[in-house]
Amino acid sequence: MLTDDGVVLGLENANLMHLKQYIVTALNNPEVMNPPYALPVRDTKYGTHNLLYVRVPVSSLVHKHAGTIYDRENDSNFRVTDERQISEIYFRKRQSFTETQIFFLYRR
Repeated sequence: MLTDDGVVLGLENANLMHLKQYIVTALNNPEVMNPPYALPVRDTKYGTHNLLYVRVPVSSLVHKHAGTIYDRENDSNFRVTDERQISEIYFRKRQSFTETQIFFLYRR
């Protein structure tokens, strides 16, 4: 854990495995994260403090947390409920990722 001032508090050793399992279970539960997003949860030490971290890469999908879509800008998360804004998120992701595009190879 970190304070708002950036001071590392760390986690109790006894809580690490439980918290790690809780995070993994939540990420794989469609009622919490839909579509589920399987991410590895790693543990590390920072000085004498125990920490957990999750690297979250950019996804080509629009994920909902507990039925709500959030958009991230800098260090802030914004709840998105407006249909136009939701459409813009889908459009932005479609422009960035090619999984849904069909490419033709033409040879002469």
